[in-house]
Amino acid sequence: MNTATVTPAPRAQETRGEKSSAAVRVLLILGYLIIWAGTRAHFMADTNVYTQAILAHQHGGGSLDYRLLTSNPFWDFGHVLWRPVGWLCFVISKPVMRMFAPGSERAEVILTLITINFVAALVCVFLFFLLARRIIWADWAAAFATLGLFSADAFLDYSHSGNAYVVGLSCLVAGMYLSFGEGPPKRFASSAILPALMFALAVLFWFPYIFVLPAAMAAPLLIHADEHWRRSVALRTVLLCAVIGLGVYASTIAVLGIRNGTDLRDWILAAGHGHIQAGGLRVVARLAFSVPRSFINMNRDGMWLKRYLIHDPYAPVTSIDLFRLSLWKLVLFYVSAAIVGVELLRSQRGRVLALLLASTVVPIFVFAVFIFEAGSIERYLPLYPFVFLACGYVLASEHATRASKVLLALGLAVMAAINANAMRTGTLKLEEAGAISRIHDLLPSLGPNSLVMAVNEQDNLAQFRQNFPLDGINLNGQWRNYDMLEISTERLGTWREDFAKQVLATWRRHGDVWLPERVFRSKPNPDWNWVEGDDKRVKWTDLPSFFSQFDTGPLVGGEDGFGLLQDNAKDERILTAISHE
Repeated sequence: MNTATVTPAPRAQETRGEKSSAAVRVLLILGYLIIWAGTRAHFMADTNVYTQAILAHQHGGGSLDYRLLTSNPFWDFGHVLWRPVGWLCFVISKPVMRMFAPGSERAEVILTLITINFVAALVCVFLFFLLARRIIWADWAAAFATLGLFSADAFLDYSHSGNAYVVGLSCLVAGMYLSFGEGPPKRFASSAILPALMFALAVLFWFPYIFVLPAAMAAPLLIHADEHWRRSVALRTVLLCAVIGLGVYASTIAVLGIRNGTDLRDWILAAGHGHIQAGGLRVVARLAFSVPRSFINMNRDGMWLKRYLIHDPYAPVTSIDLFRLSLWKLVLFYVSAAIVGVELLRSQRGRVLALLLASTVVPIFVFAVFIFEAGSIERYLPLYPFVFLACGYVLASEHATRASKVLLALGLAVMAAINANAMRTGTLKLEEAGAISRIHDLLPSLGPNSLVMAVNEQDNLAQFRQNFPLDGINLNGQWRNYDMLEISTERLGTWREDFAKQVLATWRRHGDVWLPERVFRSKPNPDWNWVEGDDKRVKWTDLPSFFSQFDTGPLVGGEDGFGLLQDNAKDERILTAISHE
């Protein structure tokens, strides 16, 4: 009996395709949830800063002067909506959060901010897959691109934190997805409202997203150049986005009482928090290393690279050491980037995506090099949608070679594995335990007005306080810590005066000050994360030279412990002279 091959009807094919796409979406969401549940942030950035600002606002503490380098205003130019939205969500969710953090309002705020990021990341993953499907036309390639997005180091890290970066990225992706309508809208005006709102919110949560908005808004016009109705929608989107963004900033300026250009400039510049931009070849090298570090976790390999380039005498690093640590990751990143760049140029749609990617890379790199320091992993988050759309397109393109596809897919898989392992809960618990063991013996001696000094922001005490805010020691302890040397900032130039002012202010509150034994050592231990020459304004020998003039009490906590700075007439006289009070 002869059987004929029956071609499924278009509707049946479409139904089957939708079922397949739905299954892929479910698997992606499950994959993200599993990875998120098994990991935690290795870097919490300014989570504590936002928590303090929200609690101060909640209890009527008043905003600090934004002109001060140490200010933490409720309305910040760089994240104008983040603290207000965080506070509103904290107030609304208080009954629920109280069940997870009984007796700790600080924990309630932190959990609220983390929850916002978790939900935003989940939405971002879902919408990015739908966006990728519309552009790539292949579910499996869109899924691979989405896997790359949510397993990239900066995205996975900040989705566990209390920062605004992933929330802004989710808004950017939502705006891009909404602007890729599949057909002419019935009402052109209303069709632009939602994408315009999302694009505006992206910038209002983190201002640098503004540098990729032109590419995000132009993407539908370039990819669907033959659909002329998109021009009208795009124009309305741009105008509405500008009205929403300028309206929020104008309202904030009015609330702050800014009445002239000088005050406006000061408010904008205050968002830099006193960071000083590195110059010359150093900033180029920093950029070349920091871009891949945003995608692939390199742990402390960046510190090793700096030691190698600067020829750190206290922790010399050889070329062999570098290859054993991070250089292979750099090679992996740049080989993958080269593959994407070359393969995009093989087709018309690929060249459009290459143009969009280039139009986002250039302003972000200029911003990183000339406006704000290039070393932070979040600087390059605005590039993520364009980078991973390009990766997905190459994987699906019939114009790309098989070898390129295999190498690119391997690179994305290796990136996901490295990042998941680096942020694995067990890995970070070991880091947390190491810091706790150092201060364990000191804790019984600390009171509500105690101040514990850390050498710099890389000191494991400082990192413990920053990166593990929900640890019981950090939640329940009312003592403060202070990073004496903040590299690449304005205040490093006055670190002695600032130290003296911190000590005198603590003593006036009848508190005690504890110095790390490290500052009395003639040279740093390599495990202390010090890089000699990272900032030429300070050398390690400056520390023992300066602190040896003070009287300290018995050492608490062993050889790497802390000594009590004596509150006596001699030390007070020295500190008063240094502080110019």
